[in-house]
Amino acid sequence: MLTCREASVLISEGQDRKLHVHERIVLRVHLWICVNCRRFNRQLRLIRKALRLQASSGMTDTRGPKLPARPASVSGGHWPGRAVTGDSGIRVGP
Repeated sequence: MLTCREASVLISEGQDRKLHVHERIVLRVHLWICVNCRRFNRQLRLIRKALRLQASSGMTDTRGPKLPARPASVSGGHWPGRAVTGDSGIRVGP
């Protein structure tokens, strides 16, 4: 029986190489039992697919959109027109 840590290693290695017959069998048994490792397997496949799509689209800049520079006139650590509330964060308003 595999531990979840061992299963995650096999799942990851299975992305890069063909697993041996014994490894595939014990991994399948573990995945049949363990919902968390099945979820990890799906997430890893989704990430790999997204990276392939990104590479094939020619999109190589992964830094995201550029944000506007913070104005020098901002004081107290808050953007103009926003006030910090005491409960859940930022409230938009005058």
